Amino acid sequence: MPDESYYSKLLSELDTVGWDKLESIDPSLKSLTLILNDSSGRKHKIYISLSFSYPQTPLTVQIDLPSSASKMSNPTINFNDIISFYSKEVEKFQEVWSMLDDIDANTWVLEPDKPKRSDMSRRIALGNHCSLFIKLDEFNPKKLCDYTLFGAESFITPLRTNIAKNFNNWDLLLSIRQNLEKILEINFPSPEESSDFNVACGICYAYRLDDVIPDQTCSNAKCGQPFHQVCLYEWLRAIPSTTQTFNRLRGDCPYCND
Repeated sequence: MPDESYYSKLLSELDTVGWDKLESIDPSLKSLTLILNDSSGRKHKIYISLSFSYPQTPLTVQIDLPSSASKMSNPTINFNDIISFYSKEVEKFQEVWSMLDDIDANTWVLEPDKPKRSDMSRRIALGNHCSLFIKLDEFNPKKLCDYTLFGAESFITPLRTNIAKNFNNWDLLLSIRQNLEKILEINFPSPEESSDFNVACGICYAYRLDDVIPDQTCSNAKCGQPFHQVCLYEWLRAIPSTTQTFNRLRGDCPYCND
């Protein structure tokens, strides 16, 4: 059990940092959550675990930030210093979070299912069971980002052609979403328009499998049935007519036999 000095220290720390920043505290008084508001009004939760021997024993501090965020070098410091340190850290990522918030609000994001502030990538629905995976640079979020197109070749080949044609038209004054729509020559479907992506895998009949959505589609434009990669791999391995070239399997679609 903690002695009286522990309670006094804890109350003093909360008085200094401000009780309005306390979101919750465990009944055991060994963990608590502080709220940090950044300059854009986003709320960040700081999870703090304490030992009853605090401040002799270091604090454990957790906050959801990109992997490039700096870590505190002195975990024995007080709550007020923690708030001060992370107040500066969250300001480093305002621009990239604005880009990602715009994508989340105006496109159908397939993955991650519930984006966190540490998630710098998105997989965006394009329609026809095609999607676009992007990963933003947190310190230069308006530049042309890393991307991968997923879907049937008959649908994504024209998109690759558009990217090659419009690559030099990338405009740093526009958002990532606006630039991608411009060089792809499309408008991203909204969540309401993209219900066709809630289609189960044609083999296991589930949409999410171990938190992975179907990422392979039949190349037949009249079919386009999606599959989980692992399901399709196991299916093709079990079919005698399947051929293999190095690590690549080729076989008929379980749906249309093409």
